[in-house]
Amino acid sequence: YILDLPDSLTPIDENFTNGDEFILPSGLSSDTCDQIPKVAEYYDEPIFGKLPDGSWLQFDPRLSIQSNTLETPLPDGGKGTEFDSRGLTQCSNTPRTFLNEDTCFLSDEA
Repeated sequence: YILDLPDSLTPIDENFTNGDEFILPSGLSSDTCDQIPKVAEYYDEPIFGKLPDGSWLQFDPRLSIQSNTLETPLPDGGKGTEFDSRGLTQCSNTPRTFLNEDTCFLSDEA
C-alpha cells in the first residue's frame, strides 16, 4: 500500500526516536485507506507513505491513539480494539478513584 501524505506530520517522542517517528493529527482520507486491514497481521503487505518532498515513511501499526476523555469516553473502554486485535491489545478501562468517581461508569458495551 502506498499513501500520499501531507506535510502536517508531527514528530513524537523525539528524545527517544531522534525525530524519526511521526503522527498525523489531522487524519487521512484516501481510497487506499479503505483497502488496508483494520488490524495489521505479521504477513500483511507493508504500508508506505510518500511525503510532498519525495521522502518515504513506513507505517508501524503498534501505535493506535484513541480519544478517551471525560467529555468523550470510549463507550466500550477499548474492548472493540482488544477484540479486533485478537487479544493482542489490552482494554483501556481505568479503575475508579477519587479523581474520576464523578465521571467513571461501568461500560455496558464491553
